[in-house]
Amino acid sequence: ELASEEMDRLMHTVRQMLDFYRPSALDRKTADINVLIDKVLKLLKRQFTDAKISVHRQFAQDLPPVLAVENQIQQVFFNLFLNAIEAMSNGGEIFVTTALEQDDISILVEDTGPGISFENQENIFEPFVSSKDRGLGLGLTVSYGVVTAHGGSLTLVSDRGRGACFCLLFLLAFAGLPGMIRFRIIRLPWLCPIMPLISQISTSYQIIE
Repeated sequence: ELASEEMDRLMHTVRQMLDFYRPSALDRKTADINVLIDKVLKLLKRQFTDAKISVHRQFAQDLPPVLAVENQIQQVFFNLFLNAIEAMSNGGEIFVTTALEQDDISILVEDTGPGISFENQENIFEPFVSSKDRGLGLGLTVSYGVVTAHGGSLTLVSDRGRGACFCLLFLLAFAGLPGMIRFRIIRLPWLCPIMPLISQISTSYQIIE
């Protein structure tokens, strides 16, 4: 019973965090995804240098803007880069690639670390799943919640052959027809204990004017 109460408390904490990071339409502004990533890379320059990690950028030029709460999206990249730094204790490389794919902007964040163990891959975005000795394992959970709340997606790419690779997709700010509502339906079975969602489905939407 005590363990159940503790789990309920932790799940309530996760729900509060996800609610905090859920953007409203009024909070979003047009943003250049390359600029947002570059700001985070510059802020982490000292950490990369100390960890002997080289960062390689391959940014598509003249990308259309996305609608985003800038500090939240930057937090997502902070989480991904810090995870990569911690995974490569003996140094390594990080590759960041942006590209335009129809109505989406895609971002690949890849490192040359040991990668995600097979047993953790399926549940990597669940709360409290972590291979690190310290931390609660909430960084990727919050990142997933932020990206999907923006109408995007965050996935682990498991067939790259080296390290860990994450793919992010964001809708363009002015994609589609005027007044069109874009829906992304993401199955999040692990959210059911902490969010009473119908049929274990979370729906994020963005109104494009």
